[in-house]
Amino acid sequence: MIIWPNALGFSETIIGDLRASFKVMAQFTIRWDSDKWYDNFKVFYSKSWQGFPPSQLQNAVAFKAKYCGQGDFMLIVFEDDAPEMAYEQTTEGMSFVNDRVFNKKKQYRVLTGGGHLVHTSNHTAETDRDLTLLLGTGIDDFKKAYDHGGEGNMITRNCTGVDGYDSLTSFFYTLNHTISYCVLRNFECLPDQFFEQGHEDIDLLVENLSHIIHLTAAKPISGLENRVDYTIRIANEDVQFDFRHVGDNYYDPAWERNILANRVLERGLVYVPGIEDRYYSLLYHAYVQKRLIKSDYIPKLTQYGMDAGIVYHSDAEVSINQLDSFMERSGYEYMEPIDKTVIYNFQNLEHSIYAFRFGRCIKHTEEVGDNGYEYSSKIFEGKDRMIKIGTSWLLEGEASFLEKLSPYDYFPKVLSKQTTGKGQTFLELSKIEGVGFDVFFKNVYNQYPRRVRSFVKQMVDILRILQSNGINHRDISPSNIIVCRENKKVRVGLIDFGWAINIGDKKIRTPAHLGGRYTDGEKHSDCYAVGVMLMDYWPDLYGVRWLSSVLFKAASGNTDALLKKAKRISLLPMGAYDRFRLLLRRHQRISLIWHRLRK
Repeated sequence: MIIWPNALGFSETIIGDLRASFKVMAQFTIRWDSDKWYDNFKVFYSKSWQGFPPSQLQNAVAFKAKYCGQGDFMLIVFEDDAPEMAYEQTTEGMSFVNDRVFNKKKQYRVLTGGGHLVHTSNHTAETDRDLTLLLGTGIDDFKKAYDHGGEGNMITRNCTGVDGYDSLTSFFYTLNHTISYCVLRNFECLPDQFFEQGHEDIDLLVENLSHIIHLTAAKPISGLENRVDYTIRIANEDVQFDFRHVGDNYYDPAWERNILANRVLERGLVYVPGIEDRYYSLLYHAYVQKRLIKSDYIPKLTQYGMDAGIVYHSDAEVSINQLDSFMERSGYEYMEPIDKTVIYNFQNLEHSIYAFRFGRCIKHTEEVGDNGYEYSSKIFEGKDRMIKIGTSWLLEGEASFLEKLSPYDYFPKVLSKQTTGKGQTFLELSKIEGVGFDVFFKNVYNQYPRRVRSFVKQMVDILRILQSNGINHRDISPSNIIVCRENKKVRVGLIDFGWAINIGDKKIRTPAHLGGRYTDGEKHSDCYAVGVMLMDYWPDLYGVRWLSSVLFKAASGNTDALLKKAKRISLLPMGAYDRFRLLLRRHQRISLIWHRLRK
């Protein structure tokens, strides 16, 4: 348990109650460097804040530091001999927690004013993580290192990683106690040296990119969009890492999750892929993500194949056929990585009869919802159509909503639908030409006033159509809004109705993190989502700010009337100031590009 500086006045009461209820093992006063509170909070709350964009993270850290206070704080380590486990809602979602400790935390937070001036780990894994970050030691080593019942120990240290790591051994020790990860390849030299000859980075697979960046205080190298090259300070050197993460399409996301689930501990220190994943992930990397296979991969593939009972052949066609068999029986797909610096070897994939059977696979999702239901969905992009294969109730629902919306050109048309058995449905849709909203408007040449105004008008039209048909999309986000140029204006489309519901439905399924930061909690209002997107991209335009405020109100009620008002606002000519701001933005962006080119 942590008692932050602004709650130390209640420490005697809290510690006395803890001693009456649990077995207190040790008590410390911890001092962080006064100029590194921001860095310490970022590392300590790296998991809780992993979904925050940079601006939101900065605000969260600043608020936390001001609210909790900056100074010495108390750490009390205690043990519960009779834990009572239950599911509770936490900042990390529904978690299986020690209910006795969880209720004590709520009691102490009320005592200290009803906020978060007291922190308590909810379960053993969180205790292990917190101790590693605060003291540099996991639970088991803590029990060996510290005398039970010790009081008043002063420790002056920052969170592990804030000042870098002493060695690769201490780095991997920290990861082992704080995060799920896997070193994908070239791990044989670890921890004696950073890299093998010919390889200049460590390839790490994790669940969430932001989590590993904040946890390790990693610094970006290139700063390119979707590029994941970072350095971490280890043994007074900047060691380069590539952070591959679930959902980046480096491998099929389902495969990435399984690599993490089936990882094994090598030499008691470093997690690496299991025997089968070790062979096939390197085979995939060598023949799908490289133009030419590296010479040192051949003996490794030979050895990994022997370990897995597989005969490796260096011929590209034979290797791709091996991959086809593995991918098909595992239900995985060949994926084109989001990181465009990673090669996608179409020439080798010409040998595959599996990779492009329905087109190019652009998304694969397999998850378990909060209530235990399972669902899956694969999306393939063809030349003039999209193919979806997935859980029947998910795609049947999408098809019914799209058929209802078929009179309108904003939405895909259902071309065919077929149940394939085993609870799976095959859904063929017309393709809406264009790219995602975020991709389209990141191009400075698309920031013309007419195009922005055309986009806003059509988005309000879409919201009114959904409302009039009693549909709540629930997942309006930049990637689900498709935009393309149409002369000096744009054409807009809305896709992905898998999680749509009829307005007023009570029995619904909702996956974790549906809508991301574009949701207003359990309501998942479409008006709110569009308002957030408009403010994200054009916060300096008066017309957009006015429209967004109306949409935010529409999300709370009186939706029909407020959408009519939003329609009237969208039809107004863009003001001179807003036109000037857009043209200025384009000029500044073009000047920056020209300056970089001259360099």
